[in-house]
Order: sequence, then structure tokens, then C-alpha cells
Amino acid sequence: MSSHGFTTDTEVLAVRARAFAGLSDRADGILGALNETLGTHGDCWGSDAAGQAFARSHVEPAGATLTDIGLLPDGLRDIGVRLGDSAVTYAESELAGGDTVRAAGTELG
Repeated sequence: MSSHGFTTDTEVLAVRARAFAGLSDRADGILGALNETLGTHGDCWGSDAAGQAFARSHVEPAGATLTDIGLLPDGLRDIGVRLGDSAVTYAESELAGGDTVRAAGTELG
């Protein structure tokens, strides 16, 4: 007999969800190091015409990218929280479903 449903290993999901906190911390550390390095070097493209042309073309997109990268640590942490919440919800639903089936069996018996 084939099954067309799905299963969730809530314990594995919960473990994997907790790993996102560590990933968030790593991303935050990398972001801090990147910001420190960029701050140390400052505006390194020069004041000549070529440097100014480079700045006009690349500084704004680079700043936007850095802003987006800055969102990564919180985003990873949020994913972990949501996956952890999902693991709890799946486990609670499984228990409630089992209770419902047992109660129905008792009523029939």
C-alpha cells in the first residue's frame, strides 16, 4: 500500500531549527569583520576622474548590498524560530490527532 501523505520528524526539525541561531551568530561575526575592514580602508577608489567614475557607478549598489547582508543574521534567526515553532505545532497536532482517534475508538468499543 502506498502512502500519499507526508511525515515530519519533529525531533530532527527541532534540532535543525536550533542550528540557525549558530548560523546567525556566524553571519553576524562575518558582517562585523566586513564592516570593520571596509571602515579601515575607507573611500579607496581615489579622487581622480577614474576613481570618481567608479564611485558614481558602484558605491550606491555596494551600500545597498551591505545593507541587505546586514539583514541576514536576523533573517537566519527568524527562520530558526519559525522552524522550531513548526516542530512544536506538528508534534502537538500529532498528539491531538492520536487523542481524537483513541477517543473515537473508545466510543465505538
